[in-house]
Amino acid sequence: MESGTTGGADAGAGWRHAFLCGAAICVLMSLAMAFAIHSLNRRPRGSDPAQPAVPEEPSPYDAMPDLAWLGWIGGGVCFVALSLIRSIFPARALGGACHLTEGTLGSIFFVLSLVQALVGLALTRSRFWMYRPRPVAAFAVAGMLGTLCFALGSRPAVFLAGAILFGIYSGAFCFYLVFHALVHPRHAGRYVAVNESLVGLTGFLAPLAGGAMADAWGFRLPYLGTVVLILAATAVLIRVHRR
Repeated sequence: MESGTTGGADAGAGWRHAFLCGAAICVLMSLAMAFAIHSLNRRPRGSDPAQPAVPEEPSPYDAMPDLAWLGWIGGGVCFVALSLIRSIFPARALGGACHLTEGTLGSIFFVLSLVQALVGLALTRSRFWMYRPRPVAAFAVAGMLGTLCFALGSRPAVFLAGAILFGIYSGAFCFYLVFHALVHPRHAGRYVAVNESLVGLTGFLAPLAGGAMADAWGFRLPYLGTVVLILAATAVLIRVHRR
């Protein structure tokens, strides 16, 4: 009885340390962002505030169509899939037939988020793939393959491969969503508000629906349904971009 109590106390201390570490990382990231914003907002030395502003050159995207609604379709499905994985996968990973450790589960989510961030950062120099069907389809295929890895896999290596593939997909479509919301500044304020509403709605509706499906028909069905959803959304995107 005493050893069980000690084990429970050790586990509780481990969880507390994990949350404290997460809080410390959030504080450090907030400080880094505040420093970056302060550095960007500082006026360069020697600038003359009375000097007239140089007129901005026309953007190459001014003649492009307003496809914010298409970003909501592609990005919305992406956030549905991401919310589903983050909410359902831990239950299957730590129990069921997988029996992964908490550390392995955290590593899988770490890889997914890291790849997502790196892909989004790498795409900042991209120009026109957001209007072309083939790159959009390629990123969507990565998302479907990644989701299938989470649905059908049972080994850590398969889940890590799924995390990499899904990270590529989610990084690309997060960029796609934000790009189409901001590329036409006249509507940017309203479009960004819709983006945030979309993220919030998918963040609590997708886990509810996915959890109910998993309880009723097993863990695989929500993932397979998500693959069908990505496929349907990608068909719409390709059709529009081909026009």
